[in-house]
Amino acid sequence: MLFKTDAEKAFSVETYLSTEMDSAIKLWQQLERGKPPWLKESSRRTVAFWNTIAEELAKLITQNIDVKVQGMRSGEMPDKMQKIIDKYFLQNAKDNIHSLCFWGGIMVKWDGTGTEYLTPDMFLVTEFDSSKDVQGAIFFSYYSKGKKFYTKAEWHRFEESTKQNEAGESKTIRIYHVSTKAFLSDNRDDIGREIPLSQTKWADIAPEFWAENLEKPLFRYIRCPIYNFIDSDSPLGVSCFANCIEEFRLLDIAMSTMGKETKNSSPVMMVSQSMIHD
Repeated sequence: MLFKTDAEKAFSVETYLSTEMDSAIKLWQQLERGKPPWLKESSRRTVAFWNTIAEELAKLITQNIDVKVQGMRSGEMPDKMQKIIDKYFLQNAKDNIHSLCFWGGIMVKWDGTGTEYLTPDMFLVTEFDSSKDVQGAIFFSYYSKGKKFYTKAEWHRFEESTKQNEAGESKTIRIYHVSTKAFLSDNRDDIGREIPLSQTKWADIAPEFWAENLEKPLFRYIRCPIYNFIDSDSPLGVSCFANCIEEFRLLDIAMSTMGKETKNSSPVMMVSQSMIHD
């Protein structure tokens, strides 16, 4: 779920999610759950052919995939990077690529110990450059306890700041800033009210975090290499099957109809009149 308006209000920032892309993401979410919008009749079923397409693409892409880290740096850094890639990417590469193809892109985010892979229903873009590379985003995490629902909103972005050197001269530097807020609600579909992080399982996270000397954000959005015909101005990608929605609907109707006809049919033998004797 995405609390777009609530997040914009909480952080006083604009997010880039058009009505068209929002509708597309919600549709893909319905398909992922196996509940396309055309399944209104209880007797109708779906063959979920979209999963077959994404699965086959993921198999082809990751068939012989491998990543080896090499570098000029001494010490444990290359080995450490190799272990992270092996554990957090290669181990589940096919599943992650399946999500990328299915959702049109995934967000790869560093969580302090490794990487997590987030689908478009788990983040909002706040800034992107002329190449449509995402530079700022709000990330959501959720959990429930009893009848209470908790949401964490984490805003990552770069900011300009002024710093003085030893000579007392001021210079402008680029700082990476992360703001984290927690919310509590009695309703899964409502973000609720803001509460201190100390009252949640995220108590060890600082509300504000700054870091210097970062050239890139601590995340990377990877797009599916398909032209975004839904919203060409959006930094988000489109699903590998985005052009096939109507065909999916017709396929489900055809398969459901064929199933009914087969179930209700009776064996019939066509015999020539000349073969019938008194």
